[in-house]
Amino acid sequence: MIKNVEVYITGGSGQLGKVLRKYLFQKGINTKVLSRKIINLYENEEHINFCLGDKIDITNLKDSVIFFHFAYDANDPNNDKSNINYCGMEEILSSFKEHRNFRLIYISTPNLNQNTTNDNFQKYLAETLLANHESLVLRPSLIYSKKDGINKIFNKIRKFNFLKIPIPTNKNKLSPISVKDFINLIYELSFDENIKGTYLIKGTKDMCFKDFLKEFHNIHTFYLSNYFWRTFIYLLNIFSFNKFYFLSERIKGLIELKDIDELSKSVKILKL
Repeated sequence: MIKNVEVYITGGSGQLGKVLRKYLFQKGINTKVLSRKIINLYENEEHINFCLGDKIDITNLKDSVIFFHFAYDANDPNNDKSNINYCGMEEILSSFKEHRNFRLIYISTPNLNQNTTNDNFQKYLAETLLANHESLVLRPSLIYSKKDGINKIFNKIRKFNFLKIPIPTNKNKLSPISVKDFINLIYELSFDENIKGTYLIKGTKDMCFKDFLKEFHNIHTFYLSNYFWRTFIYLLNIFSFNKFYFLSERIKGLIELKDIDELSKSVKILKL
């Protein structure tokens, strides 16, 4: 399958996308990178100008397609089917609906409860589009690296490790996964047509967020009442006109963090 496959990837400039693209380059697999801005390409890559919600031209498509959908707009606060992430998924599926050998790999989130964050519920809505589709949905626990993603924030905070940083009061456990291990897993699963459906991805060690910050980023923390954080979020939303929407969503996610073992009860599990 690898010899005849054509790979598409959205979110190629993000934490996961950059690592996967390098992996595909090393394997010599032809890749189309869909993004709204020009990025430095490897020799195996072609850039396609793309924004979430755009239709994708597949006029000259001949081979089997594996589509890695990593792109996510974290600034759309709508928690219904009008949000750009749902519309974007809908348009991707529509673009390839006539192509017989199409396989979509979607990175979701472990906790799909509507009562936590808009982000989680948007991921849930996107998953509903894949319910009767030949796709692979991965729900990874917290992915960490030393450079990108949320780790940028942690690495900035780390400079002030002489201080204790307040965090929401939640001792539920997550299961950290290194970005390199996660990409290796994605690659192996994506090219195996017999593996489909939804999987929860766990790391090798379960721990609470407080312990994760200490062990992986040397950040010292203390618990501050969730009443304070909810009030803080409320004031952010009132006075900032959603300017700090991303930040408020991250804080809400930590307040409502579900234990990884509880989430493991209702879905197939892969442990690294």
